[in-house]
Amino acid sequence: MVGVVDSSIKRKLQGEIRKELQNVLDYWKTNTIDDLEGGFLGGVDSKGNVVPKAPKGIILNARTLWSFSAVCNQEVIKDNKTFANRAYQYLKYFFKDKETSAVYWKLNYNGEPIDTTKNAIAQAYTILGLSEYYKLSKKEEVKTWAVNLFEFVEKELKSSDGSYLNEEFKEGVQDKIKKLGTYLHLLEGYSALYKVYENDELGKRIIYLLETIVNKFWENDKCLVLEFDKQWVDISKTISFGHNAEVPWMLLDIARSLGYKKYEEIIVEKMKHSIANFLNEAVTFDGAVLTGKNIASKELDVELNWWVQTEAMLAFYTLYKETKKEEYLISLNKVWCFVKGNFIDNDNGEWHSKITESGGRPEHKVAMWKTPYHIVRMCLNVVSDI
Repeated sequence: MVGVVDSSIKRKLQGEIRKELQNVLDYWKTNTIDDLEGGFLGGVDSKGNVVPKAPKGIILNARTLWSFSAVCNQEVIKDNKTFANRAYQYLKYFFKDKETSAVYWKLNYNGEPIDTTKNAIAQAYTILGLSEYYKLSKKEEVKTWAVNLFEFVEKELKSSDGSYLNEEFKEGVQDKIKKLGTYLHLLEGYSALYKVYENDELGKRIIYLLETIVNKFWENDKCLVLEFDKQWVDISKTISFGHNAEVPWMLLDIARSLGYKKYEEIIVEKMKHSIANFLNEAVTFDGAVLTGKNIASKELDVELNWWVQTEAMLAFYTLYKETKKEEYLISLNKVWCFVKGNFIDNDNGEWHSKITESGGRPEHKVAMWKTPYHIVRMCLNVVSDI
């Protein structure tokens, strides 16, 4: 009977999530192209209105490059290469600093740099996008640029002890705070690059990042640390439920894809503990996934964010594949049902980025951090082999 239930849920998810992937891609192809200034629009509000003269951020553009490239490479949905090419060309001609090859943080609406910060997380996402685009385009200039970004990070954004400066890095300022987001997304970008550029030094840095996240940021099996000071003392003020879901499945996926078998069992066991705690603290009775918790007051952050829902789904999906336990598939479906009824905007397209405690949906559909990346990544992973 259990197998019958599993098959029924899987078939339902397969069809619905594949359809949603198409819907989201159609939204971006129809509503986000900047025909006047090139590339993609910097902002679209919750009702689908273009935000006049919205700045263009590197996170939006690098993640858009990855999203369209990944869809093409997995051949899930065809006819997206034109949009991957568009994203690459805009990055190349507007975000790239000609002297260092590093990318700027933000441009104004017509492509002029307004924040030339070259921080680690910006380079990491660009490495990720370029590595995926290289697999699609086979252009050596794309891989060369990604390698140059890796070398820039290692030369300019790494401390003498081998650790990495946080994502708020500015030239001439060496903030020694160590942030989970910096390490996670450098690992993500470096791992993607390694699949097309097997380099010994790159491989060593991947191992360093993986081991540091597992042994430092994830020392406590129940939750991850967000910030350390320069002495590796935990200075986090909040717990991020989204990262507690995202990090475990990403680490397992990276370790497995690169053949790091010694880490797989460790990560799976830690993940079981983390996700058990996550289910208890973060997921509500109706399938909503909360954002986080204040460590000192224990107060929950009850605002809901779109990306947290996708990472919860991927964590449940990963554990279902590992254990074949129906409870994880049921949890995945529960969150998906909540998303369908509350986050997906059937009138204006795409997903709402945030739902407030009072039920408001005030945030933009397109912005610096509101990109197709989280939704596309979830859809591709779940649809590929569920």
